[in-house]
Amino acid sequence: QFDQFTESGYEPNSEITRTTFDNYLETEGNGFSFSLGAIAKLNDNIRLGGSYQSPTWYRLEDNTSQRINSDLADADINFINFNIINLFESYTVKTPSKLTGSLAVIFAKDGLLSFDYGYQDFSQSELRPTNDPSFQTVNSQIASELGTVSTFRLGGEYRIQQVSLRAGYRFEQSPYSNGNTIGDLNAISGGIGYNFGGSKLDFSLNRSQQDVSERLFNAGITTPAMIDRGITNATLSYTINF
Repeated sequence: QFDQFTESGYEPNSEITRTTFDNYLETEGNGFSFSLGAIAKLNDNIRLGGSYQSPTWYRLEDNTSQRINSDLADADINFINFNIINLFESYTVKTPSKLTGSLAVIFAKDGLLSFDYGYQDFSQSELRPTNDPSFQTVNSQIASELGTVSTFRLGGEYRIQQVSLRAGYRFEQSPYSNGNTIGDLNAISGGIGYNFGGSKLDFSLNRSQQDVSERLFNAGITTPAMIDRGITNATLSYTINF
């Protein structure tokens, strides 16, 4: 991963009319997590399920290099040209675990109705080592500003011979305690599929809506604006069975 930005400035009556500064950040690392789950068949029509997704532990290392350039002819700054790489000590990012419970009702070969509930505590996210003063500040901010998130999913499918009709609804609680930085997410979906026997053709349409507080400018008018973010996804797929 990398992040790079360029800044330029100009001052009237100055010999310098252009100055650029590039900052290159590279992050490398690896992560580890595990998950457990089970499904119980109570009878021919009802299924119960549960799963546990462990926290993900990422071990990361950062390095940065910088470059400065100017149109001033005798500016002796060419030595700052990504030649020096700054290495930082490795650190760990821990994401929260997740618990999920599910219930499905099956109507023979006519279709099914399913419900899922997920729970995560984002205040348990953490940067390590925890004795680092900078990480202590960030961890305190995470613990005070983030909270628990409940997710509900309701979906169903109804089959009419080779045709399958699908619909669903998803609600995801805001991870922020104030509920304003990022609002609750609501999403609805619908779809249709056709089974040819040896292959299937499916089309789905998903629409999600969420209020997000964002700053439109980095300087000047920095008052956040509440943006109603709506995303629509359409998916067409063709599956061949071997």
